[in-house]
Amino acid sequence: MSGQLEDFARRYTAAWCSQDAARVAAFFSPTGSLAINRGEPAVGQAAIAASAREFMTAFPDLRVVMDGLIDQGSRAIYQWTLTGTNTGPGGTGRQVRISGFENWRIGPDDLVAESLGYFDSVAYQRQLGHEAPGLLGLAGDQANQAGIAIAAVNAALDRALVSGTPEEASRHFTVDAVLGESGVADVVGRAAITAFLAKGNEVRTVTWHQIHRDDLIHLGDRAIEFARFDETKRLAGGAIVEERGRFVTDWRYDADGSWRIGRLVISDLPR
Repeated sequence: MSGQLEDFARRYTAAWCSQDAARVAAFFSPTGSLAINRGEPAVGQAAIAASAREFMTAFPDLRVVMDGLIDQGSRAIYQWTLTGTNTGPGGTGRQVRISGFENWRIGPDDLVAESLGYFDSVAYQRQLGHEAPGLLGLAGDQANQAGIAIAAVNAALDRALVSGTPEEASRHFTVDAVLGESGVADVVGRAAITAFLAKGNEVRTVTWHQIHRDDLIHLGDRAIEFARFDETKRLAGGAIVEERGRFVTDWRYDADGSWRIGRLVISDLPR
């Protein structure tokens, strides 16, 4: 992880805790944007400051903690947890604890050019004491069913990687999916992902692969999953290598009723 990026993220976290919205906006490029849960983006530092000020006003004791940071070069995943008491104007007086993340694209000025933020707005509204029907009708039992369905796809992906069948593994990706891995250029499209996995099979055999979910955020016809994996593989020369890593998956609910991976960002972790 870049020390510069980690310092940037820690200062960004402190800005959110400062009750000074302009400090948050200063981390964005002059024409940068911030969108939350696929809403209309706030574009420009003044608009971003206004968005940050809404949270700071609603929660005068707002605190943000950085939970994690995944460095992907020109992009990064910033994970956070927000706590506060809704005692601002018209507030409910309820305490809130909600986790989410921002998917950053870093601009040439080393500031955030684009941030796509996500959190579970259904849980957020419920903590405030409001009834929330769920994003795009996905709530309650439907959300649980989606979580179970996605876990089943993860298990099928584990099996496909161990069986060495790239076509079977890649069918769990959307046609236009993006696979991003540390130190490797993005692989774009299901066909390219199939070829990428097949090439990997030429130099190693995966003997064990298991995905462990940390969190899943439902967004209607999409879901964002934070997870870790453990993998054991045998290299062409016979050496056995054990690896572990973490990743963020942008899941899409396809027209055929299947959950598939739209974007998978992987970051290795040291043993």
